[in-house]
Amino acid sequence: MSGSVALYARRLAHVPGALRLLRLHPDGLPIARVADELGVPEAQLREELEVFFLADVVDTGSVGLRSCALEFLAPGPDGWLAESDLVDAQVLRLTDDSPFDELGVAFLSASDLGVLYRAASELSALEPDNDVLASAVARLGTSVLGGVEGRGGFMADVAADLRGAATRQLRVRLTYARAWRPGVVERVVEPWRVVSTRRGYEVDAGPLDADGGLRTYLVSGIRAHEVLEESFERPADADDRIAAARREVPVRLVVPADRVWVVERFAESVAVEQSDTDGVQVVAGVLPPVRDRVGLLLAVAGGGAFVVDPPYLRDTDRETARRLLDHHGLG
Repeated sequence: MSGSVALYARRLAHVPGALRLLRLHPDGLPIARVADELGVPEAQLREELEVFFLADVVDTGSVGLRSCALEFLAPGPDGWLAESDLVDAQVLRLTDDSPFDELGVAFLSASDLGVLYRAASELSALEPDNDVLASAVARLGTSVLGGVEGRGGFMADVAADLRGAATRQLRVRLTYARAWRPGVVERVVEPWRVVSTRRGYEVDAGPLDADGGLRTYLVSGIRAHEVLEESFERPADADDRIAAARREVPVRLVVPADRVWVVERFAESVAVEQSDTDGVQVVAGVLPPVRDRVGLLLAVAGGGAFVVDPPYLRDTDRETARRLLDHHGLG
């Protein structure tokens, strides 16, 4: 995405300056003079304005709505300025003295637009039937980002299938490489919800465990899947159960300074409390299964990483090591 964002910045580099300049001239300015003031060839400024104008149009079926109060003008038969196409325009004029308020944002930065584009692409992958969203993603990619394809994230097609199964309340057979324990398993699950997280796409699914908890599967761990013609009933308290399953447990850890990224990889949130030559003390918000996640975190972080609080998690690294050794026949 970084290359696409840089391309966006280049393609709209002089538009903010043009808008600021036009604010000072309510009667408008010749395009040639605007280009001269900005130190850019007129042809390049016209190209940037065209990209900006196209990106700012919202399709609503038969009606096109333009949110930016920018006019393209040219002398008419009577000599007076009249609205025209950008190709024939000679003058630019704002119809409002606060164009950035009119836009609704203080002109999105390249990084902000990149984040927006990625989020919209991933949401579109989870909602394949949302034609309005797909059209918006396509317009953003072709007009501003220079032809980027909004294909969604890794394994978006699998996530879309699971999302469809959740909507229709159909069971799915999974071949799944477990994230927190070794081995590949096959399960028939009841998908309740599919979400996009910092780890990629995830599916919260039943049936419930013996203790009443639900399972969360990383879509990246799915080796094969089949949507079955077997329906299930989504519990009335499904949303409450999902919220409970995604409630963060605070865990205080010390890790080497060059291993803080490991905590960020396995935790939902990270807050640094103190840092010195002996390591960095952080409070990590960890989701269930907490013991498995913390054990794997410590195993990856290596020597010098340990749990400070709560005490019952201090042996999770040894537990994870024993489990891995047993799985590979090395115990």
